[in-house]
Amino acid sequence: MPELSYAALNLRFNPFGELDMDERQHLACVNIEGLIVRLQEKKVVIQFIADHGRGKTTHLLALHRHFKQLVYIKLFPDEKAVIPKDNVLFVDSIENLKFWRRMRLYRQCQQLAVTTHRDLSREMRWAGLNVVSVNVSVTSIEQLERIFSQRIEYARRGDGVVPTLDSALLKRLKNTYGDNIRAMESELYDYFYQLKGV
Repeated sequence: MPELSYAALNLRFNPFGELDMDERQHLACVNIEGLIVRLQEKKVVIQFIADHGRGKTTHLLALHRHFKQLVYIKLFPDEKAVIPKDNVLFVDSIENLKFWRRMRLYRQCQQLAVTTHRDLSREMRWAGLNVVSVNVSVTSIEQLERIFSQRIEYARRGDGVVPTLDSALLKRLKNTYGDNIRAMESELYDYFYQLKGV
C-alpha cells in the first residue's frame, strides 16, 4: 500500500513532498509579527524579496494566515491575470505583471503584500505607497533545523522515534545550496525516499 511506504520510519508520507497552501501556512517557520501590524496601516506595501526557492511565498502565506478574508492571488509569466478590484491584496510573484499594470495595482490598493524577485520599492514609492522590504534568506543551521524538523514532525505516524537530520548533513546542505531551501528540500525528498528502503 503506497500510504504505508514510510511506515517503517514512523512517517505517514515523505516529509519533503509538495504541500498545499493550508499546509504551507500551518508549517511556516517564519517571524512576521511586526508585519501583521504594519499591514493594517494605510497606503503600505510589504514586499518579500528573494530569488527562487528562498521562502518568499512561505512568508506571504504566513502573513495571509492572519488576513484569511482577503484575496490571495498567484501570478504566472505570460498569463493574462485577472486582478480583483479589492483595496487590500496578497499577490505572489508581482513581477509577472507588466509595469503599468503594477502601477494601477499600487494606486488601487490601500494595503498590499507581495513577493518579488527584484526590489520594486522605487516604483512603489512613486505610486505613493510606504514600502516595507523584507529580504528573505535563511542561512542559520538552527533555523534550517527548525524548518526541516517541523516537516518531519508533520509527517509523523505515531508515538516513537522518527528520523532526524544531523548537523553534518545540515551543514553540507547549507554549503551546497546556500539559502536555497527548495533545493535542500528536493535533496531531502530523495534522502527520505532512499531511507525507506525502496
